[in-house]
Amino acid sequence: MGVLELREEVLKKVQDADERLLAMINALAISYQESEVIAYTVEGEPLSREQYKQELQEAKSEYKRGEYTAVDDFKKEIKDW
Repeated sequence: MGVLELREEVLKKVQDADERLLAMINALAISYQESEVIAYTVEGEPLSREQYKQELQEAKSEYKRGEYTAVDDFKKEIKDW
């Protein structure tokens, strides 16, 4: 069964589905999207959507705590490389 045939079969089932089945399908779709690789770390490690959101949240927290390097400080740091 090809992708188009499978899609048609699933759509038929979704059209006839009750609320419980629709909720299960929705949960499965959300889980699938969250586990999909959408980015990579600088070390090349894959990040899922959920991991990416966590990384962003941590970066925002670090920024709010003042845990960052200012541009002028970074330029000075580069000279020592």
